[in-house]
Amino acid sequence: MIGKSGNKHLFLTGYMGSGKSSVGLLLSKQLSKHFIDLDARIEESEKMSVAKIFKEKGEKYFRNKESCILREIIRNPNLTVIALGGGTISDSSNLKASLDNGLLIYLEASASTIVKRIKKETVERPLLAQFKTDTDLLNFIETHLNSRLVNYRKADFTIDTNEKKRDQIIAEISAIINLNKS
Repeated sequence: MIGKSGNKHLFLTGYMGSGKSSVGLLLSKQLSKHFIDLDARIEESEKMSVAKIFKEKGEKYFRNKESCILREIIRNPNLTVIALGGGTISDSSNLKASLDNGLLIYLEASASTIVKRIKKETVERPLLAQFKTDTDLLNFIETHLNSRLVNYRKADFTIDTNEKKRDQIIAEISAIINLNKS
């Protein structure tokens, strides 16, 4: 078990493109634990992409579904590595549930790093599909990221992912987990 009071889950949070899914999957393999990507679980449940859910059902519907599925995942008694959606902890009840049921780690990336990582994927990302230039995309991400920072910074730990390889990030998370076992 990891986290405060022997809590069972490891939650990764951060803005889109911060590495939650890719790092989470590799970390879960290293720990021999189950991995859940919250957005993928929602897509599986709804039988449509996040972008399509946003377009057809709206962000409010998506956020409600996200909260319900997060609570289902948390009830699992086994340690699970969970990649939260970029906006999951914008909801204070989701933030509290994550903090109360495991170790919440914020994977921090600058707006310019995020643009580099995701600029080829804007069509699949519902919040970014409207931006046609890198400058417009950067301006949006800076503003949007700043609006989420207050909750991201409530995480138990923050790891700067700028200019780091996945292996380096995983090593830092592993060190945090080992510190929290004692």
